[in-house]
Amino acid sequence: PLLETQSYISKCDWSYDGPPQTAIDFTRIRSNWNQHINLTDLACKWLGVPLPPRDKVWLCAEPRKIAKVVINRCPRWHNDAFPWHKVVNHYRKDAVFIGLQQEYRDFVDEFGPISYYYTPNFRDVAEVIAGSLLFVGNQSSCHWVAEGLKHPILLETMPRWSNAWNCHFNRPNKYHWYADEGELPELK
Repeated sequence: PLLETQSYISKCDWSYDGPPQTAIDFTRIRSNWNQHINLTDLACKWLGVPLPPRDKVWLCAEPRKIAKVVINRCPRWHNDAFPWHKVVNHYRKDAVFIGLQQEYRDFVDEFGPISYYYTPNFRDVAEVIAGSLLFVGNQSSCHWVAEGLKHPILLETMPRWSNAWNCHFNRPNKYHWYADEGELPELK
């Protein structure tokens, strides 16, 4: 549903019957793998196309105002030094968690109570993020939806000693935190 709402996509279909030379096999990107290049730059390098502007919106969604802060944390790419307790305590009354119900239960069990909003597909995810003032999350698909919207983001980034920095997509209003980096972004 999210892809079908984008003006630059003419058709979204899971079946593909076209000639093989027009298909892109994204699994081949792995042959050019470099942990220190973000995933977008890696794909562009492999495809031989220019890098996209860092601040250009590439996803659009109708804002759905559910909460000022939208939080998501998937099971992968956790950094124990990221101040999730601080985030929850600071934004709790203005925040909602989106994602799978198990992700929500795991998050609440570890960091305390927060509201939950069911988002059955990525169109819903994009609309809820677009209606907020800040997205806080880890390196997940919800993070990349927020990135496509060029929404303000506070990202749980892997520890500095880690070699997994491929979600670094530096731009204005995006904060990569490895640990408690100071003051949380104000809601504007």
